[in-house]
Amino acid sequence: MRYLLAALSMMGTLLVGCIEEAPLSVNSHPTSASAAVLVPPTITGYYTSGSVWTCPCGAYWQKYLQVPYDRYSPSATCPAIPFYVIGNNLTSITSVTINDPYYTVKIVSAIPGCLTLDIRALNNNWNTSSPAPLSCAILTFWYGPLSKIQQVISPGIIPVFFYNQQAYHQCTWYAGIEARNGVRKTPVTSFYDINKPIPPSIFLSGDPKSSGFPLQYSVLCVGRSHMAFLENITTSKVVTNADGSKTTTYLLTGSQYNVDCKGSRSSFSTSMVVTQRGTAPTLTYKIDSYPQVYGGNTPGTVTYVYH
Repeated sequence: MRYLLAALSMMGTLLVGCIEEAPLSVNSHPTSASAAVLVPPTITGYYTSGSVWTCPCGAYWQKYLQVPYDRYSPSATCPAIPFYVIGNNLTSITSVTINDPYYTVKIVSAIPGCLTLDIRALNNNWNTSSPAPLSCAILTFWYGPLSKIQQVISPGIIPVFFYNQQAYHQCTWYAGIEARNGVRKTPVTSFYDINKPIPPSIFLSGDPKSSGFPLQYSVLCVGRSHMAFLENITTSKVVTNADGSKTTTYLLTGSQYNVDCKGSRSSFSTSMVVTQRGTAPTLTYKIDSYPQVYGGNTPGTVTYVYH
C-alpha cells in the first residue's frame, strides 16, 4: 500500500504516448439524440485529487490517477474520487464511455467549463482480487447521435480501495483490511503519523512485553511505502553469550500483496535478532537485525507495527 490519497491535483496531457483513435467502446452509447446542430465540445485537460505517490512501484504507477474499486470496498457504498475534465462547451456531452469492460464511467455533473465524472473499477479477470491498472485509458465523449471526441488519460488510471476517506493500494488493502478482516482484527484505517497516530502505530521493539513487539496478525510497516501481514512469529534460536547477554532469533512469516508491482499475493519469511542485556527489572533489548519484507522488488526494513 502502499499509498495514500494524495491531496494533489495532477493536470493530464492529451494524447501523449498513446494512440489517438480508440476502438469503439465496449460500453453502450447513445443511439439517438437531439437532431439540433451542436457545437462540439473541446477538452483541454483533466485532473483528480487521487494521484499515486512516489513509492517502490513509482516507476510503474507514478502519476497514474486513482479511481475507486467498488467490488472489494469494505464499506457498503464506495465513495467516488471525482475525476474532472476541463474544456469548453462540456454541457453538450450526453454520455461518456471507456475502452475497458472492467471499468465504468458516468457523468456526475456538468457546467460549460468542467465535467465531473465517476470512474470505477469492477471485478477484473486479470486477477479477481486485484484489478489491473489501465494505461492510456481512452474516454469517449458522446455529444450527438454519432458525434464523439476522445480523450486519452496518460499515463493511465489505477484502482484503489477507498476506505475511511483514504485510498489504499493493493498492499495496504490486503494487509490492513482484507487479511485483518479474515482473522476478525480491526482494519488499519490510516498510515502512521508520528505526531498523531490514528490508529496507534508503534516503533518496532525487541522486548516481548512491549506494545511494539510484533504479534501474530500484526501489520508490519516499511515506513509509509509498504505493509505486510504477519501470520506467525516463533522463536527459532536462543544463544547465551559470553558476557551473559542472551540473543534470540525470531522467525516471522506471513503474506503480502503487490511486491512485484503487478498486483499479486506472495508469502514472506524473515527474521528478527534481539539481544537482551541486564537483569530484571532493568533489562534492555536491542534489535541487532530488523525484519525485512519486499516492496517493489526492493528489501524494506520493518520499523513500525500495528496490532
